[in-house]
Amino acid sequence: MLTSKGEDVVFIRKGKNGQPDATVTARASVRGLDPEVLIGTVTQQQCKIIASVSPILEANPAQWPGPNGGGLWPRANDFVVVQGKQRQILAAVPIFVDGKPVRLELRAGG
Repeated sequence: MLTSKGEDVVFIRKGKNGQPDATVTARASVRGLDPEVLIGTVTQQQCKIIASVSPILEANPAQWPGPNGGGLWPRANDFVVVQGKQRQILAAVPIFVDGKPVRLELRAGG
């Protein structure tokens, strides 16, 4: 479904100098947050992203997670480019089925 209905997003991990150190493009479904979750520090500028894990699993380690490592999955304080706009990842959780990663669920803002 992500292949036909999704859009490309680019995950970015920055190095100590603030420049992109690692990038990987994945297909994703990007949606605004439901009104019932817009409480506390959650705002309308945030979005929910469901992304394919395949490009991350298939990436050369030099491409992702990059020379500084930091774990395979995108995480809070990494970045994602959605529709040309760079957003900060606020939360990220890999979804597993039968012990195998199948999707990433993320919340991004900015």
